[in-house]
Amino acid sequence: MNKKIHQKLMSQNGFSLMEILVASAVLSIVAVMASRGIGIAYEALQVVDVKDAQVNLSSNILNTMATNASIYQVDYSSKTPIEIFPDKNSLTRAWDTSGRDASVAECPECRGRYDFVIKVSTVSTELNVLYLYIYHPEFPGKNDDDKIKLYKRVVGNR
Repeated sequence: MNKKIHQKLMSQNGFSLMEILVASAVLSIVAVMASRGIGIAYEALQVVDVKDAQVNLSSNILNTMATNASIYQVDYSSKTPIEIFPDKNSLTRAWDTSGRDASVAECPECRGRYDFVIKVSTVSTELNVLYLYIYHPEFPGKNDDDKIKLYKRVVGNR
């Protein structure tokens, strides 16, 4: 009788405990690698969203200002644009990746900032230069000063 029980136990089909542990370990490693890959893809998508929003915002502002430059006040002071907007805290407009554009007071939760100034061109009295400063904390750069992007466009003053 002992022989029959022993033979039945020895001929069982299925996985041993060691095989199950090895398979679990392999699956765990694959799951960790997959989750890290998904995290990297998500971070890259956020960077693309910010960059896309920046390009759209700057393009819209520059086009609007260029076509309506005569209705905006020109800054005739001797201050340079960098003296007017020395850092991100001096930028008075707020924006976010969803396309929201408002004053900083109206949108304190918006992480992006921008502002512009129109200066008289040094080349011709018939031309002005539009300086547009855009900031977002997710722009590439080591510090906040590196994350402020400057766009310039020459516009007519009439």
